[in-house]
Order: sequence, then C-alpha cells, then structure tokens
Amino acid sequence: MVMDGKQRQFRIVANMAATQLEQLGYTVLKTATRSLTFDLIAFNTEHILFISTRRAKAPQSVKQTIHEHHDLVNEMQQTQVPSGAEKQLWIYQNHKGFTVFEFFPNGIMKVTA
Repeated sequence: MVMDGKQRQFRIVANMAATQLEQLGYTVLKTATRSLTFDLIAFNTEHILFISTRRAKAPQSVKQTIHEHHDLVNEMQQTQVPSGAEKQLWIYQNHKGFTVFEFFPNGIMKVTA
C-alpha cells in the first residue's frame, strides 16, 4: 500500500498516541485503514478506549473541535462501542502534545490540556 503525505501524517499521529498509551500500560491495536471511525483500540485491565487521532495547528476548545471535525464528531457519537468503553478524540499539536476529548451520551468534554 502506498501512502500519500496526508495518510502518512495521520499514521504518524496515531503511532505517537499508541506509544503514549503503551507507556501508560495499555495494549494497543491499530486499525489498518483510515476509513474506520477509530484509529486505535487500547485496553488494560480497567479500561477500553476507542480513539480517533487528528493533528491541529493551534489549541482547540470543545466548540472549535466540534466545528472543525464536525463529520468525525457525528460519526463518533453515533458509533456503538461495548458497554463501559470510552470514545476519545486525541488531537496532536506540534510541541504541545495531545489534547484529549472524551465523548459522552450527551456531549463532549476536554479531559486534558
């Protein structure tokens, strides 16, 4: 499979998130294609995380995230995951790291700065 520059950037960000999760003790499964809603599935003895990753040039509020990633946010909200699993959007900003947004039945909350 030949990746273009955008696909390569998506994969780099997903790999950075996977490395961070592995350092926190998670086992991480990476999806084979960007066409799925989630890039990573991470789990340990207490949590299951379904994660989409993206890159941003500047910090984003919840409102900005919803606006910029409208289609993805809608898809993530509608995608069913196992009971007790968490859905998260990890947005990477150069030199700042990841900002994590967690999805709940009635909204989204920024969980890290």
